[in-house]
Amino acid sequence: MSCTLWGEYVDYLVNHLANTNEGDSVVIVVQICRPKMFQRQIRVSNTFNVTKLIINGDTLEINEFRNRFNIQGRVERKSLKAQSQFFKTIDGLHATEEAGNYYVCARIIQFNCDRQWSYIASNNC
Repeated sequence: MSCTLWGEYVDYLVNHLANTNEGDSVVIVVQICRPKMFQRQIRVSNTFNVTKLIINGDTLEINEFRNRFNIQGRVERKSLKAQSQFFKTIDGLHATEEAGNYYVCARIIQFNCDRQWSYIASNNC
């Protein structure tokens, strides 16, 4: 199942993974999330500030899960650094000539609500 995280949830996950030994297994529990059907697959994402992420929690359920799948420590895992080939700067994205799906990660600092930069859309296009 695919999971998309936004905002502070991304920071929390990245910080946790950065402090995890490479090769260690990671069990992530996502509570209170929003499911969506996309391309015939169910995907989940965090919902505002109510989603709870539990990463490698020491709970009965997580320990039973680890025992059931025999993941007692080290498993092969790709490093975040190895995946940096999938990340581009805005300049890098402009220079890309390859067609594909690209996602821009950004933090909204402020909304400009005086409409000097926008226009009213029409539904009659």
